Amino acid sequence: MNYAKQSDKFRCGPYAMLNIMKWAGIKKIRGKNVNVKLIKYLTKICNCVDGTFQKDLIKAIEIIPNINKKLVRNINRKTIINHIMDGGIILFCFSYLSGEVLVGHYSLIVDYENYDYDEERFLFINHKRKTYYWMKSYEFTQIFENRFSRPYGWLISKKNVSETY
Repeated sequence: MNYAKQSDKFRCGPYAMLNIMKWAGIKKIRGKNVNVKLIKYLTKICNCVDGTFQKDLIKAIEIIPNINKKLVRNINRKTIINHIMDGGIILFCFSYLSGEVLVGHYSLIVDYENYDYDEERFLFINHKRKTYYWMKSYEFTQIFENRFSRPYGWLISKKNVSETY
């Protein structure tokens, strides 16, 4: 999959939406091609001049057709792993301190590997200024242990053909 790289630090929400559509194989939305030029349109929908807020993303994600989406406010490692192993992806949000400011960030989690007996890793899209970032288990655990983090996410899956009619 060729995911779009986030070009600045304020549009993680629109880039996450674009990459969900790419993952789902959606070619057009509201008459517009699904490509990086769609970011300007998604930025308006997400109302994110200086960042993406949860309330705006909740509304905006509803425009994506042919996907199932379920918001999980208290998401955990087991839910994430099970959903990925079932063929889905996660739109994941967590917060962190940048200086004295609490900042939220949206990334996709699109893959999981347990490639060693005690080491697992998660493939994040648009995390730490990288399009593809394999996050190791200890780093992933730190997100859940950080008192500022408050992780939540959407379980995203493709609709079956019978569900679209």
